[in-house]
Amino acid sequence: MSKNNPVCLFFAALTVLFIYGCGGGGSTGSAPEANPSDIVAPQVTAKNPSAGATDVSVDALITATFSESVDSVTVNSSTFFVTGGTTATFTPAASLAPVTAFTATVTEDVTDLAGNPLAADVVWSFTTSGVPDTTAPTVSSTDPLDGAGDVDVADTISVTFSEPVEPSTLTSASFFIPGVTGTISLVGNTATLTPDAPLAFSTPFTATVTTDVTDLAGNPLDADVVWSFTTSGVPDTTAPTVSSTDPLDGAVNVGATSTISVTFSEPVEPSTLTSASFFIPGVTGTISLVGNTATLTPDA
Repeated sequence: MSKNNPVCLFFAALTVLFIYGCGGGGSTGSAPEANPSDIVAPQVTAKNPSAGATDVSVDALITATFSESVDSVTVNSSTFFVTGGTTATFTPAASLAPVTAFTATVTEDVTDLAGNPLAADVVWSFTTSGVPDTTAPTVSSTDPLDGAGDVDVADTISVTFSEPVEPSTLTSASFFIPGVTGTISLVGNTATLTPDAPLAFSTPFTATVTTDVTDLAGNPLDADVVWSFTTSGVPDTTAPTVSSTDPLDGAVNVGATSTISVTFSEPVEPSTLTSASFFIPGVTGTISLVGNTATLTPDA
């Protein structure tokens, strides 16, 4: 953006000092009543940072001190603002851009309690300290690695950057695998793509992170980062079987307090074990699964 774009200072980050009375002491109480005979325009008697100041902290507050009480309604982001830098808006916790000239303005729309406006806009400039970040972020690592094989079809895909990146630049257009939809999350410097469904078996995939991804200073990646991997295995098309039951089929003299269990030939999906898929007519109970063995424990 242009360095002349206006940058609004929200009032959680902007301190305006009110001094009640011309030459009087400061007050922390309510503002005095308006004096109908007051025809004197208020003045800005002090500014912080001062005009022409250099090496100003990027976390500095911008303040203006008036010669008399002013109408707080007239002090807002339209009458007290700063231009400069490359950021469109300041939020309360934001820092100013380093090594940047800023211009603060208090406009003549600010009035005292009698409605007298400033005689003219008050404008001053200052320069922040520090060194601007002009270094492009890089990709430190990927998971899976480029060229990896035998990747689990249920794995997530992640990329770790050399520095924090701007979360809003991580989208399905800047971090993607063609043909795969999913959710992108960012924890620390690592972005993770979690596919909506398992990937296809024994299939090559290519992941891409584009230059639309930037660091917090707005520096983009120097070039798109592209890597490939191949998923493992073949799909399981073999149906599970029941290896054994307890009690055995046809057993007699079974204890009245016995549980009923069934062991499968392979792990089964727990959610498919319900009172409708494993039951004894007329008997209610609780079903549990340990390893490949499901057990029905009667309620009585």
